[in-house]
Amino acid sequence: MHDASCMAGIAFTNSSLGINHSLAHAVGAKFKLSHGKSNAILLPYVIGYNSGLRSNSIEKVEVAERYTQISKSLGLPSSNVMEGVISLMEAIKVLNREMNIPITIEKAGISKIEFEDSLIDMVDGSLKDICTAGNPIKTNKDDLINLLRLAYRGE
Repeated sequence: MHDASCMAGIAFTNSSLGINHSLAHAVGAKFKLSHGKSNAILLPYVIGYNSGLRSNSIEKVEVAERYTQISKSLGLPSSNVMEGVISLMEAIKVLNREMNIPITIEKAGISKIEFEDSLIDMVDGSLKDICTAGNPIKTNKDDLINLLRLAYRGE
């Protein structure tokens, strides 16, 4: 595990990770959630965001195709790009449930008032986080606010 952890750290240093990690840094620090748990909660929502999944259409085809390849390699339903992205998102939620990881920030026991009061600070911190630069698509403050609100309620 030590060797694997070291190799992962080297890879992370060279890849800059993306908004899943920058948001997990902010959420975890604010609400005292472990980094792994914060990443797991946020991951399905970040996949949807990065794919551009909106009202039954895929806006970021190249990114969505990468997620679909992951779905296919896991043997998940992936007859088209949208199905592949959604399958991956749902599989992560199932895995989270099986490991007793909440599937939303709300289910992690965070009150809506405390969440909303911290939202802007978390987003501002995430935008300054070095990991954000490695996200496959450019992001902005409004997008991250909407993404965190989605991850809070899980809709």
